[in-house]
Amino acid sequence: MQHLSPEDCICIIDIGSNSIRMVIYDEICRFPRIVLDEKAECHLADGVAISKILKEENVNKAIENIRRFAALLDYSKINNRFAIATSACREAENAGDFIKEVEELLKTKVNLISGEREAELSALGVLMEQPDARGIVADIGGGSLELSSIDDSVINNCNSYRLGYHSLFDLELEKNYSSKEMEDYIQEILAEDQSLNNSELKSVYLVGGRWKRLARLHMESNNYPLKIVSNYSISAEEVDQFLEFDEINSTLRFAALLLKTLIKVSSIKKLIFCTNGIREGFIYTKLNSKQKQQDPLPESIIKITKLQAKMLINRAKCISDWVLSSGFINLASSTNIDIRKMIYASSVLIQGFIFNNKEQKSTAVFNYIINLNLPNLIHEERIFLAYILFCSLAGNKTNKEIKKYLTLLDFPIIKKAKKIGYFLRLAIHLSPGDSKLLKYIDLNFNSQGLEFSTSKKKLQNLFLGNTLHDTLIELENLIEY
Repeated sequence: MQHLSPEDCICIIDIGSNSIRMVIYDEICRFPRIVLDEKAECHLADGVAISKILKEENVNKAIENIRRFAALLDYSKINNRFAIATSACREAENAGDFIKEVEELLKTKVNLISGEREAELSALGVLMEQPDARGIVADIGGGSLELSSIDDSVINNCNSYRLGYHSLFDLELEKNYSSKEMEDYIQEILAEDQSLNNSELKSVYLVGGRWKRLARLHMESNNYPLKIVSNYSISAEEVDQFLEFDEINSTLRFAALLLKTLIKVSSIKKLIFCTNGIREGFIYTKLNSKQKQQDPLPESIIKITKLQAKMLINRAKCISDWVLSSGFINLASSTNIDIRKMIYASSVLIQGFIFNNKEQKSTAVFNYIINLNLPNLIHEERIFLAYILFCSLAGNKTNKEIKKYLTLLDFPIIKKAKKIGYFLRLAIHLSPGDSKLLKYIDLNFNSQGLEFSTSKKKLQNLFLGNTLHDTLIELENLIEY
């Protein structure tokens, strides 16, 4: 793989109805490697279905995070950037001022896409992930539900409906509808959709965060061993029974109701969950005809297994030096674990996993490191190293499968691994490309807690936003270890 070049990178900022997401990819190709994926939940669609107005507090939160995104792109010199705004900005009467401010910050035009275009891009995202896809595509968001159909790589019947979970909540609140009235309302709308009326399309491809959460809940309820949502499939009959499951909480009940109604008014027999969406669909539109015909699997294998050695080592040194220079990591250990060696090794390895699909992070990475053929590691070091990677990617989400290995480490060393993991998390989010930037950033602990400082005033906007703030709070609890 070639050296990561800012000139080749493409950044897509997806201004959604529930969250705002910035994803940086290494290039426009059949398998674009994710360099950084950062999300902030701003709930722009909250109340819009009733008031037609974006709430000030949600706009302010969105602007704060976009300000950080802009700073990161500017200092990483990533100029190939695109912004897409969807349902909430389509519906809100005051979205114009918000979009104008976003454009000034990002130095690029915001593409306010129509519902039909959003449905098309979602379908293209599915094709990017699954070239042989054939069926209905259903993309759930905070403000709307998009439906389209794919048949022999041809996309038809692109429609958008105000059936996102925020919109449905607002409707329920405004009309004081019962569950039955909500179901009847959804059914009346969906019954007319041409995609769902096609009896030859037996599969539905589910795109969107609420669908993925349902998939994970189904996996958990069935003790399914592989925790990868992409291409996870369930029969319509099975999922219809599952949707009566008591543990589907209030945040998922509208997603469950939509899914039940989709099955009821269509010929759907199989549900397939997808992790791609409109961002990947947007990249698909940039591919040439030859690239669109390529199988993404061979390219993904090549990219995931090869990194340029010089870049890898130089960046690992920058990251490990930054972690050590903080003074917050005690290199002494009550065991035989070489802490300095572990910091450097994890700084190398993190670069091989930061671009993986979300569902491949955390537990899958831990298991990979545990079983990887790595020399010069005692068993305790192997577990320590795997847990650093786990924490850097998954945060404070240790599960039972991980805990059985952690019994071989004492409590302070477990906490130390978690602390190093959070440091790596910060390093990646502060410098997704060239990590030399880290030498200008310090981390200080005072009466206010952990804070960033820099001798370069222009870097201060990098410290804004939810992602870094949340990680600092977690890190503060581990200072003594």
